[in-house]
Amino acid sequence: VDEDVTFVVEARESFCIFDDFNLQTTIELQFEVEQGGQRDISLVVRDPRNRILVNKRKLTKGDATFAVDQPGEYQICFDNSFSRLQSKTVWLNYYDDRPMSDYDADYSALPEPTVSLEVAWEEIFDAIHTLRMRVSRTRMIQTVRKNSENRDQKLVESNASIVTNASVVTIILILITGVVQVHVVKSFFSQPSKSRSKGSSW
Repeated sequence: VDEDVTFVVEARESFCIFDDFNLQTTIELQFEVEQGGQRDISLVVRDPRNRILVNKRKLTKGDATFAVDQPGEYQICFDNSFSRLQSKTVWLNYYDDRPMSDYDADYSALPEPTVSLEVAWEEIFDAIHTLRMRVSRTRMIQTVRKNSENRDQKLVESNASIVTNASVVTIILILITGVVQVHVVKSFFSQPSKSRSKGSSW
């Protein structure tokens, strides 16, 4: 199991992923709210008996681990019911800690080795399993960084638009203020001349 998905959770709703885990293993997951509102979401994981295995409330990002102690359909649900208006875009990655099924099956089909060869095979497959987990974690970290970069880029573009609009409004206000000041100064100097003209007529 190694899944990487991005989805939208609408306001006042929940979004669930259903997956069958048929082997005793441990599932690790990471999630992050990429955009929407205050970028918070709640996570609930339930087993086939509807028992709650993980319950996290209003987080921007996080991780969790739960054991698969029985086969069946597990629910990974993200709850946005507390948000009245804002939908949330969520990235999720989850995977198990078992070796990959292909080399695991090949290993079980091998003839019974000698004691020394068996130790060597176990070391080889332990090394392959460790390498796989490191690759999965590296890919997860790269995805998180990519999501952060995209979010920062959107924030910069949004701020640039706000600054541009504010600058245009400021320039317009300065021009209007300048025109008003010129008009006030002209009217101030025009009043004495009118008074002198009236006095000379006497």
